[in-house]
Amino acid sequence: MAPIAPEKLKIARLASRLGDGESAERAAASRAGVARVAVQLNRAQLPVDDDPMHFRLKMALLRGLRRRFRYSLIEVDDAPPGVGQSEPFLVEVEPAAALPVEQARAVVARVLRRRKWRDVPAEDDSL
Repeated sequence: MAPIAPEKLKIARLASRLGDGESAERAAASRAGVARVAVQLNRAQLPVDDDPMHFRLKMALLRGLRRRFRYSLIEVDDAPPGVGQSEPFLVEVEPAAALPVEQARAVVARVLRRRKWRDVPAEDDSL
């Protein structure tokens, strides 16, 4: 029995949309659209009272950004002194594009506006 060419099989056309020579990295990058999202927080400009609240803010930002940029590397850190002191946060996206930057800024602004991270989690009394 002679082998059937892959282009004649309907399932072969559905299975792979990558051309010859494209790797799994390229497929993951195309799914992500954005390789890296970095948010730098200026703590002096934010309504943060203490270290635990600052940590909860970072975790809330990670959860919010993870929903939109599921396959991207996400970094949330404090801005170095002297960088972006006029704004509460800076957003960097790689590869640089206007739409993902605006989407990331909208997510960060929404997390800051909702302020759910300011609430102290209820202590567990079962101990």
